[in-house]
Amino acid sequence: VATDVATSSQSIRTVADGTLHDCQIVSLDRTIAVGDRGLILMSVNGGKNWTVQRNRFDDALYEVHFDNEFDGCVVGGSIEPYTHRSKGTILLTNDGGNTWQSVDTQLPRLLGLRSFGSRHLIAWGDWSVLYQSALFESFDRGQTWSSIPIPCGPLRSIAVNKSDNLDAKVSMLIVDRLGRCYTTVDRQTFQ
Repeated sequence: VATDVATSSQSIRTVADGTLHDCQIVSLDRTIAVGDRGLILMSVNGGKNWTVQRNRFDDALYEVHFDNEFDGCVVGGSIEPYTHRSKGTILLTNDGGNTWQSVDTQLPRLLGLRSFGSRHLIAWGDWSVLYQSALFESFDRGQTWSSIPIPCGPLRSIAVNKSDNLDAKVSMLIVDRLGRCYTTVDRQTFQ
């Protein structure tokens, strides 16, 4: 990925190495992309120019979601080299992606993220021995998380169908890493 970095007197063309995993168009001009080694790129002119948004680190970032032009969440993580422990990464912004704050978490590596309202997020990824799940939910825009019990191990993907009726139950489909699908209406019984 090539980016233009502006200095006080000139524009320097640099290369931000790493595979991009996800992107979101936040507004007409603003787009955020995330990828390997903590890469967060932002364009404020419809993708013509890109800037690296924060210092790079070892964890991959897999998914980005913005509820509006300002409030965003990024999830990712890594597998520690010697212990093979899965370690999650969660980053939050409230200024459109100009700055990002890391959330202190003991969650495993998170590979996906969905939003179900302005503060309601669901993330999934590796199995957590501590939480006995691979599916997690936040009601405060990603600052704190709780586990959702599931009948399988690490997850590949989820889909949720929720009607506009506030009293309607959420139906959920989860797909584990072996390709098995499970559905639930009440989050207690999976088929």
